[in-house]
Amino acid sequence: MKVYVREIILTAVIYLFALQRALTTVWTGFNYIDELFALYAMMDIVISIMKRGWGVLSKKEHQLLLLWVVIFVLGVVGNVYSKLIDSWFFILIDAISMVKVWLSYYVVIMINRNERYYDRVIQYSAVTGRILTWIMLICLIISQFADIGMTSDVSIRYGIASFQFIYNVPGNLCKLFYFLIPVFIADLNYKNTIWKKIVIGIACIVWASTMRARSFAFIAAFIIVYVYFFTRKGNTIGQKLKGKIKPWHIAVLICLTFIITKDQIVFYFTTSSQARSVLLRYGIKTMMNYFPIGAGFGTFGSDIASTHYSQLYTQYGFNRFYGMRMGEEYFLNDNYWPMIMGQFGFVGLILVLYIVFTYSFYVIRLVKNNRYIYVAMFLAMGFLMASSIASKSYSEYSSICVFMLAAVFVQKGKRAADH
Repeated sequence: MKVYVREIILTAVIYLFALQRALTTVWTGFNYIDELFALYAMMDIVISIMKRGWGVLSKKEHQLLLLWVVIFVLGVVGNVYSKLIDSWFFILIDAISMVKVWLSYYVVIMINRNERYYDRVIQYSAVTGRILTWIMLICLIISQFADIGMTSDVSIRYGIASFQFIYNVPGNLCKLFYFLIPVFIADLNYKNTIWKKIVIGIACIVWASTMRARSFAFIAAFIIVYVYFFTRKGNTIGQKLKGKIKPWHIAVLICLTFIITKDQIVFYFTTSSQARSVLLRYGIKTMMNYFPIGAGFGTFGSDIASTHYSQLYTQYGFNRFYGMRMGEEYFLNDNYWPMIMGQFGFVGLILVLYIVFTYSFYVIRLVKNNRYIYVAMFLAMGFLMASSIASKSYSEYSSICVFMLAAVFVQKGKRAADH
């Protein structure tokens, strides 16, 4: 059997980021892989555009990339205006951290290969994911009877220890499935077998074993989407998919997530001492205080703001809250939209909202002629959009694999449309 090295390399890179958070527990050097990758991505994008011109990108991809440049300028102006951080090195690091997830999409878009290349990447990713899923299932079963260090020592719900596999907390394992489920659905395009469907079911079991409300919500949403698009009359193999994804479908997905996780959302965002509630409240306050462009990079809700303890945190009295004090910054960067509001103000919030929604509908629309990849893309974008309510899904390295996968889907869709 022929070995396709280039496809294997891209698959390995995608899984490096899918497992990066777990790998950091083995070697701290893995913490910097995403930043190094972001620097490579910027150079690769610039070189590709210089060699092949702007035509390498679609009009929409071109527009979104330029909007990120606008946001970068906005952030720097905010830094000059607020004078809260005087290190340009930290400003640059925070800027890279902000866009690394989005740059990963462009790295794959710059790869100029035929359709079969992207087919093989999807298939290799699915095979690797199935092996990983079986391993997780075995570890899950063992962990319920013996302590092998794969269950949470602080959260036991419903009489079942929360499974975290090789991650440090169950919530981080939960994010792995934002990537695995879309991969498994896309792979049904090549051969729809009962064994592939069994693995999808096993993946849902492992996902549910994290005992997180968002896991239950996303699994329920996935089942509804699967039934709607694959079991309705007329959606059988070989027939054209009936029904197209519309904006209200994503709205329904987000609403369903909210309904299932309502108690958690109310708890996290309405109590005065919970980190997410505090960050949201003071994110809005920072947006108003530094209206309309925000306080700039590294000042609120970001990794740099956390590790170098922003002056705003001292000013706001964050030392009163557990996990937000200097020296125990566990929850200071576990957010996205409060960070956007605080660092880029009202103008930045509008721009990023536009980017997120425009990008999501753009990539979904590009793969509409392939029902499996179409639904896989919808799920990937829906998972990210819904999870951004309570996490930094659009700026954390665990999302890089999802954006790279989305780019693979898009490239396959573009090549298919050319035929």
